[in-house]
Amino acid sequence: MKPSMETSWTDVANALAEILEAENAALRAADYAAAARLLPAKRAAIARMEAAEATGPRHEIRDAAGRLDRLAQQNRNLLADGMGIQAQVLRIIAGAIRSASAAGYGPSGLSAPGFGAYALSAKV
Repeated sequence: MKPSMETSWTDVANALAEILEAENAALRAADYAAAARLLPAKRAAIARMEAAEATGPRHEIRDAAGRLDRLAQQNRNLLADGMGIQAQVLRIIAGAIRSASAAGYGPSGLSAPGFGAYALSAKV
């Protein structure tokens, strides 16, 4: 998308910033499904930004770059935090499965067989 009189380079940068702000808010709220729904819009905004970058006035690019850089850094940190939380949840679930399936003794005093296969399901 080449900036025109109706759509300046600043407008393109602001659109991307708004999407990053919305995604960051969703990530802060641990609403990963909402954050994921923003991915197509974020990719499209980045593509428009890259296309517009070559034609944007230098002062507009410089002014928007700081804001976008701060939002992108926040976004990276929030995504990393979310992945860390998901990894912790999986470790807890795996530990619970190992504990539940550990061999024990049944009512007769004989070794009781472990549990069968496990399946996990989550609606996102």
